[in-house]
Amino acid sequence: MRTWVVGDVHGCYRELRQLLRKIEFRPGRDRIFFLGDLVNGGPQSLEVLQWACDHATDSVLGNHDVHLLAVAGGQRHKRGKDTFADILTHPGADELLNWLRTRPFLVELEHSTLIHAGLSPDWTWPECRRQAKALETHLKTSAGKENLGELWGDNPALWTDCQSETDKLRYTLNVFTRLRVVHKDGTLNNEFKSTLGECPAKHFPWFAHPTAKWSLEPAHRSPPSIPRVLHGHWAALGFHSTNGILGLDTGCVWGGFLSAYCLEENQLLQVPAANPF
Repeated sequence: MRTWVVGDVHGCYRELRQLLRKIEFRPGRDRIFFLGDLVNGGPQSLEVLQWACDHATDSVLGNHDVHLLAVAGGQRHKRGKDTFADILTHPGADELLNWLRTRPFLVELEHSTLIHAGLSPDWTWPECRRQAKALETHLKTSAGKENLGELWGDNPALWTDCQSETDKLRYTLNVFTRLRVVHKDGTLNNEFKSTLGECPAKHFPWFAHPTAKWSLEPAHRSPPSIPRVLHGHWAALGFHSTNGILGLDTGCVWGGFLSAYCLEENQLLQVPAANPF
């Protein structure tokens, strides 16, 4: 059995099919995990979501996935650039959206952890698990479905500033679905989207913060040949492998590549985008 981890698809179903052929994916024999943002941007969000629902071992939730859930629930307005109208009008929308809603924010495999965006420098590994589970549980409740819009916003941007359960949930959602860089004092920067070379002064990539609590726990380190954490979300960063952190958002929807990584074989395979959308 092989375990494949696939970066942000963003509705690029044609490229997903090409990638599946290239990796020689065998349903029932291989495992396939997605790093979030299955939908939005490309032209075939419905087909991607249907395929994932039918075949994926699992997928973490990304910011575009959560945005779709909020639009479907009436907590956010559809934007002009959104490309998931076919999901909202599909006869099987309820089943697809329920599958998406019940996806996790953090998946732990034998030696690796899958997330969409980042981890808070103020969290230990047990806290990363706890906060992911708390957010997942909340989204499955009736209150989580009806009040998802309350979790949008940039504040609080420091974990120590969280005064209420809603504050903690909003902060957690931002960490797992929006984070790229953090200030040296741990403040989240949820707006930065550019390259590593344009990182703001006194900021670090979330995976390179020098005092991040989760990174200082050797008991959770992977064997050297296996990535410790795999993530997507940061298309401008592209593929990168740094100190056990592997980034797989290679910007397919922007004209880059769609990437898959095999954990057992330490192998990266990619297909080029047909067109930038």
